[in-house]
Amino acid sequence: MLEFAAVACRPGVLASIAATALAAFAPAQGTLGVSGSFARLQPARAKTFIKSSSDPDERPFSAVMGNDDGFSGLNAVESFRYQSGFDELSVLADIQGRAGYMGLFFRNFWSGVAGLPILLQERNRAQIYADNQLLHDRLLPDYFRNTTHPRGQIAPFDGPFTAGRAGGFLTHTPIAWQDQFRVQVYENAFENSGRFHKVAGTLMSPERLVEVPDKAAWERVYSRIGGWRHDVPRNATTTRLALPGPDAPAKVHLNGPGAILELRGRLLDPSLWDDIWVRMRWDGMQEYYVEAPLRFFGAMVRRGFSAPMDTLFFGNDGQEIWCYLPMPFDEEAELEFVNRSTSGTSLDLTLSTWQGQYPTPWGYFSAHFDHEITTLGVPFQGPELRDVRGMLRGLFLEDFVDTSGRILHIDLMHLEGDLCIRINGNRGDDHNFAATETSVGKWGWYGTQSDVFFAGDTSFNTAMMPRVRPDYVVEIERIQGSTYVFDPVQFADGIEIRLEHGVHNLANAEYGLFSFFYLQPGAVRETFQTLDVGDAAAETGASVQFGTAPRFELTSPVFRDAFFGTPPIHDDGRDVRDYYRFDVQSPRLGRYRGVGVGFRLDRPKVGDGQLCQARVFVDGVYAGLMHSYSSNALNRWKEGGELEVELPRSLTDGKSRFTVEVRPVAGTAPLRIGQVTVHGYLRD
Repeated sequence: MLEFAAVACRPGVLASIAATALAAFAPAQGTLGVSGSFARLQPARAKTFIKSSSDPDERPFSAVMGNDDGFSGLNAVESFRYQSGFDELSVLADIQGRAGYMGLFFRNFWSGVAGLPILLQERNRAQIYADNQLLHDRLLPDYFRNTTHPRGQIAPFDGPFTAGRAGGFLTHTPIAWQDQFRVQVYENAFENSGRFHKVAGTLMSPERLVEVPDKAAWERVYSRIGGWRHDVPRNATTTRLALPGPDAPAKVHLNGPGAILELRGRLLDPSLWDDIWVRMRWDGMQEYYVEAPLRFFGAMVRRGFSAPMDTLFFGNDGQEIWCYLPMPFDEEAELEFVNRSTSGTSLDLTLSTWQGQYPTPWGYFSAHFDHEITTLGVPFQGPELRDVRGMLRGLFLEDFVDTSGRILHIDLMHLEGDLCIRINGNRGDDHNFAATETSVGKWGWYGTQSDVFFAGDTSFNTAMMPRVRPDYVVEIERIQGSTYVFDPVQFADGIEIRLEHGVHNLANAEYGLFSFFYLQPGAVRETFQTLDVGDAAAETGASVQFGTAPRFELTSPVFRDAFFGTPPIHDDGRDVRDYYRFDVQSPRLGRYRGVGVGFRLDRPKVGDGQLCQARVFVDGVYAGLMHSYSSNALNRWKEGGELEVELPRSLTDGKSRFTVEVRPVAGTAPLRIGQVTVHGYLRD
């Protein structure tokens, strides 16, 4: 039986959330433990949220020249500040109107650059609220104590999933809430201006169909690093595969239903690891779901730089790699191993499998490898998946530089880009935008005296190795990665990943991005109605009604969309003062298992920023809360995020037409709507 439990923060309300979720979304019976069920998908209407400091506008002519990693607000960082008496507070994340759980809290401290004790000005008071009750109130560093901290860890932020090194500190302690969640820090804009942070987690559907991760169960998995990770007995089979060259791949075929729980490979000639690739197909499908260097399955840097490493799911000792990610299939699995060199070798392949139907719903394991040398002003393109549902479960970013002259504009001490993930085709601050230190590796400051090369840390790993060739060319190879254990990035109809590089940051490199997903073919939601607010013909067709809603026109970039080079949007809209009402209708309404409404807002920044809220009603019955931060004068449009309000199925099922109304909440920032989209879900 899969193991899930609520976090014991407030035993009454919070535990009841998980109990309700488990009753409504109980996994299928089986013998797999929590690690073996890593491929299970969340319900389709569960949503990822990620709030992070970053460089939201990398252009050199932006407000602070693409170098604003904190809360100045000039570059529209995803946060806001407010005054409480004589105190100034920076809000890292603020969720209202929807249940969910936090899966990650990350923080970067400047003191880590030199390996110093955390500085006095970094010992800020930090608070976590759930459902308007203060759960935790302590100094910020105390949330991130290592297991070896001389004063010990502080529950519930304890165990191996709370750690830090080289200035990068994190905790994966899950915290659940029913209607409201906030993380805030007492610090002013100047002290906070250079701090990276990231708060990530999952928002539940209105019916609260989602599981809260079982921290204790994952700690048991972590305790098995160095051995077998899963709860079921190991049934390993080893086969020697001859790999003579690129024209003679070796194939392995497995019959299902079942799952691969361990993939282990040992090369007789380890110098050839750079040339060994793996391709995987599931259940008779024609396309490969995996086509990537096999060494990434062991978090191995390319030869000449590799070193032993062992993390939660991956590891290698220089000659052998191992991977414990579950790979389920219904009928059959085909694995194909290719030696791309002209030198023959043999691969000792060990597979451990689990027989039986995998607990539903689950996704097929999929791994993508994208590789190129970056150039100025051109984003590094990662995977683009369309018409598919799933979860991003991990990333490895490998970058390589040398001083031979083949890579222009390099900086040996500054290898980074800003990770940009577009989920379900939407832009906006609900998605993952942050520098690679926070987004990919949850890392601190690389290349400093406090950095420990080739270290495996909780759910992520990092490695770095410099060397000087005989011709005096300096080379540096680095790999950083993260397994999203409690904070998967979920999508219902596609995902796109890019790494913004070489705009303000002129440090180019040779990049290799290895990303792995669990996928179900076919989108599980579709947009069936779009309303251009402020357009008379469109509003007539949707039977629009409003009280006081003057029309406006605006040309502005979409918030955080400069990463994609999207031109500014010129659109009209309405400044809704009291209410805005429209009809939703479609002959397909009856086929949907849930309906959501998305709003594109013009968010002008007022002062240090404000919250914008509006209550949403379906046929006059309260259905949810629209909740957003304000933006700024540079990028005023916002799209996606919590602005997508999922409507309770009890108010939409069985209807061919219904009326949606939004009413601004008094005392919040103006509600200026430019566009409304309505989408329906085809599966739970």
